Amino acid sequence: MDTTADTAPKDVKPSAEKPGWSAALLLSVVFSAAVRYGGTDGWWTALWLPLLVIALFGISYEWTVLVRARFRMRFSEWPTMLSSHIAVCLGLATALGLIDL
Repeated sequence: MDTTADTAPKDVKPSAEKPGWSAALLLSVVFSAAVRYGGTDGWWTALWLPLLVIALFGISYEWTVLVRARFRMRFSEWPTMLSSHIAVCLGLATALGLIDL
């Protein structure tokens, strides 16, 4: 007996996971501060290089959550997202010697 025609489709609930850029912003700012005040040589590299990797992984994870949430997030999260990207870009530019802050 085939009962597939009788079953109603189940409603798909949106993901409960919401993008939050606070952790990415914190890691980005700490990375930028470590590069700015510590320099790019010596033992400071042991501090800011893992911070850079964790910040980049955090940003990429938040982008995947944002895409899954179909770009829906609170208005206050958009400036936080922008600030985290700017902080990583400034830190990378300082670490590579492109700018001097």
